[in-house]
Amino acid sequence: MVKEERKFAAELFMHGVQAASPGAITRKAVLKYIEHFESQPVTIIATGKASLPMVSGAFDALGRSNIVRAIAVTNRENLGEMQDIDVFPAGHPVPDQQGLSAAEAVIDCASSLTESDVLLFLVSGGTSAMLPAPAGELTLDDEISATQALLASGAPIDAVNAIRSNISKIKGGGLSAIAGKATVVTLMLSDVPGDDPAVIGSGPTIPTRASSDDLAAIISTYDLDQRLSKPVLNQILHGAGSRPPELGLRVAEVIGSNKISLDAVISAAQELGHQVEVISEWLDGDVDQAAQEFTLAAGQCKHRPAVLVAGGETTVQLVGDGMGGRNQELALRFAKHARELSGPWVFLSGGTDGRDGPTDAAGGLVDHTSLSRIGTEAVEMALANNDTYRALERSGDLLMTGATGTNVADLQILLLL
Repeated sequence: MVKEERKFAAELFMHGVQAASPGAITRKAVLKYIEHFESQPVTIIATGKASLPMVSGAFDALGRSNIVRAIAVTNRENLGEMQDIDVFPAGHPVPDQQGLSAAEAVIDCASSLTESDVLLFLVSGGTSAMLPAPAGELTLDDEISATQALLASGAPIDAVNAIRSNISKIKGGGLSAIAGKATVVTLMLSDVPGDDPAVIGSGPTIPTRASSDDLAAIISTYDLDQRLSKPVLNQILHGAGSRPPELGLRVAEVIGSNKISLDAVISAAQELGHQVEVISEWLDGDVDQAAQEFTLAAGQCKHRPAVLVAGGETTVQLVGDGMGGRNQELALRFAKHARELSGPWVFLSGGTDGRDGPTDAAGGLVDHTSLSRIGTEAVEMALANNDTYRALERSGDLLMTGATGTNVADLQILLLL
C-alpha cells in the first residue's frame, strides 16, 4: 500500500510542477500585452531555470518577424538549443565565470536599445545566481563568496536578494536603467514569498525597495558582518549609485507562482475525493521548525485518509560539509519527528525545479518506515553534517524528477493513511 501512496504523492507533486508550465503561461501573458509589441522591434532577454520554455512561449505569441534578438541564460541542467536564440549557460546556485559572460552579453544587449525598441524581459527562478555582475570595485570572486555566505546564513530569500541587489550592476533595477528609454515589459515566474517583483531574481528591472536601515538590519540579524568581506559590506552600505531619471515605459507582472502550483495540488487531491488541509501557503523559516509544524498538524488531524499540504521555501543553516538540500533535510527531519505518529504516512518535500541544493534530487520522499530503514544513529549523523542526500539515497527515499524547466519554490505533501 505504501508503495502506491508514495507514487500518489509524487503524482500530486508533478501536478503542481505542471501548473507552472512556463511556455503556456508566457504565451498567454505576451498576448495580453500584445499592443506593446506590434510594429516595433522586439528584443527578448530571458533568465533563469525556465528561460528556454518562456522564450518558446513568447515566440508562439509573437512570431519571429519583428524579434531582432533573443538571449536566454539558464543553468546547465536546463540547457538546450533553440533556433535564433543565443543561449548562455550559467552557474547555480553559486555564480561562475560563464554566468559573468552571460551577464556581460545581457548588459551589452540592453545598452544598445533605443527609444523605439521594446525589451521583453522574462524572469524565472535562479536568475540571481545566473547573472553575476559585480558592482563598483567588486570582483566575481567577491560575488561568489558573498553568495556562498548568504546561502549558508539561514537568511530568507527576500533578505538574501536584498543584499544581492546592492552588490550588482544588473540587480535592483540596474538592467532597467541600462535599457534607458526603451519600453520594457517584464514577465516573472515567482519563486519568492509574497511574489514581490523586487525580490524575484533580485529585481533586474525593478528598483530595490530596501533602505540602508533595512540592509543594516539584515546584516545584523544574520551575522553577515562576520560572513561577508569588507569590500562587499562597504558596497552594500555605501555603494548605491544614482539611476538615470529618464526611462521608457515599464510594465511588469507576476505570471506564475508557488500559490498557483499549490492550488493545483489541492485541486488534484480533491478531485479524487481526498480531504485537504493547507498547513501554510508559504512555509518558511528553519527546516526543523517546519518539520515540527507538519508533525503537530498531523497529530491534530482527526480524519484518515487525509492530505496535508504547504508551499514555500525553508532555510537551512549549514554547519557541516555533507551533501543535501533544504527539501531533503526537511523530509529527513520530518521522519525523525514523526516517529510518534499513529498510523502509516508518506511525506514529500520537493523543489519544483527538480534540483534541491547542489544535488540531482528534487527533494525527499519518506514514509513511516524510513527512520528504521536508515537507522536512528545514521539519521542523527546525517543531520549533524547536513549530509541528507547520502542518507536518503541509501534508503531509496530521494525524490528524483530531473530538471523540470520551471521554478516556483517548493511543495510539501503529507499523506495520512
